[in-house]
Amino acid sequence: MGEPKFTEVATNAIWRETVKRETRESKLRTNFTIPNPLKVPIVPEKPNRITPQTFADAEELRLAPLRLQALTTLKDVDKLPTQRYDMPQTSNQEIGWYHKPMAKSAQGRELFTHPRGSCDVTAYASEYYAMTGTTPYSRPPGGGKDGK
Repeated sequence: MGEPKFTEVATNAIWRETVKRETRESKLRTNFTIPNPLKVPIVPEKPNRITPQTFADAEELRLAPLRLQALTTLKDVDKLPTQRYDMPQTSNQEIGWYHKPMAKSAQGRELFTHPRGSCDVTAYASEYYAMTGTTPYSRPPGGGKDGK
């Protein structure tokens, strides 16, 4: 490794001269001008700016929910794609678009119904609770058999 080209004192002196030159050359403009007002892009108002002069009349207030519902994408969120659209919208929807279920809903059909059974212990606990209002496994008031 060789000697550095400049010492730290020389580097600081160069930097000081550069800053002085930039400060001397720079001029702060205090008067604002537009070179060509015809070429200035029109900037619209901010979307959240409210002008107090505009008031909605009763007809606009009545139509606002309908317009909002027409613009929103969540209006058919509870419907299936086949109920929302007449034709498939994607290539994946083409597969099975015209599919109809072969059987009706499984509710009430014995083949697909598997109710849970109860054993004699749970049946006893249910009857005990219905009669006394407390479970057979809860502690009695007073803390237990010694009353502690």
